[in-house]
Amino acid sequence: MTQWHTANIPENTCLFAIGDIHGYSAALNTTLAQIESSAKSLPSSTEIKVVTLGDYVDRGPDSIGVIDRLLQFRKEIEGSKIELNALAGNHDLYAMAIMDGMMTEKFAIEKWILKGGFFETLQNYLGQDFLTKPRTDFSGNVFGEAGKIWLAQAKEAAESWQDLMKKPKYQAHKDFLVSLNLSTQVGEYAFTHSGIFNNSGCRDIYYPGGFSWEAFLAKSTKMFDAVKQDSGMRWSSDMDVFSGMYATVFAIDSLMMDYKRAVPWEGMAPGAKIIVHGHRISEKTSNLGFGEVIVPDIMPYRIGLDTGVIEADRGGGLTTFWRYGKDAGFIRVSPDGAQVTHYKMQPDGQVIRPAVGPSPFTP
Repeated sequence: MTQWHTANIPENTCLFAIGDIHGYSAALNTTLAQIESSAKSLPSSTEIKVVTLGDYVDRGPDSIGVIDRLLQFRKEIEGSKIELNALAGNHDLYAMAIMDGMMTEKFAIEKWILKGGFFETLQNYLGQDFLTKPRTDFSGNVFGEAGKIWLAQAKEAAESWQDLMKKPKYQAHKDFLVSLNLSTQVGEYAFTHSGIFNNSGCRDIYYPGGFSWEAFLAKSTKMFDAVKQDSGMRWSSDMDVFSGMYATVFAIDSLMMDYKRAVPWEGMAPGAKIIVHGHRISEKTSNLGFGEVIVPDIMPYRIGLDTGVIEADRGGGLTTFWRYGKDAGFIRVSPDGAQVTHYKMQPDGQVIRPAVGPSPFTP
């Protein structure tokens, strides 16, 4: 029976999957240093597969630094045994939408810049004083006339960012966002930013039935490419469902995902993929020897790797899942990149054998 920690990967392969980064470049730098150190310790015939699960921008302080570091990493590994597959997260898709002028209505400005975390991205690219946060009510809605003024300023900021991304200095950032993939596979592991949501019928991926992951991947990729290429799409200004954008971008990245329902072991279909995703911050915590921290959300058919790097006060960090041979484990890096923790989990998701320290991780 396929299990999250024993699912097959190709022979002579070491797999690393990195959770949501959200502008925390220091944590990413330390994580990539851990991976590069691991690569040096492995036999020369080993192929290292690195998958980043998306959400590179928003909420955190240094979206520029995150994208710059990933672009640098791509160059560093050219011709090496390390391969990077960068997936798109919903925050990255929204950034693409703003970049292409698809997010200019009041609804989109207020919802995403103010509530969705793009405010921090704008400050990072345009400067801390370019746009300040307005007063809001308890639901995060801007107040009256002052709110109208802020919305106009926010729209101007978004348009300034659009112009900035057209300049040669940031062309590589634009190219990076456009180059992101939607999903990928390594052996019996399937990777996508937010998992597979229930209403699409995609739960058949881990139930007996006629579902084909390959067919779904091909269809989703086609839909995603259409979103990236169709500049004629526009956002709805008066509803939380984004018209045609919702039906495409959110084909597998939706708030309707069936996160809570546990699938019994016996419900797993033969040959089903283990879904590795980010998107929703795990609600699970464990004491790794220095207090309670957020740990991955483990269920029989999936691994949720968003451990809340944006929530340092709650024990959040950047988490990487790794597989090599018959072994599996996790690397946790603190948001400031200063602390590295290596640990493993039992099949039921309980943490075992934590080891705190800055020493390089070796699978």
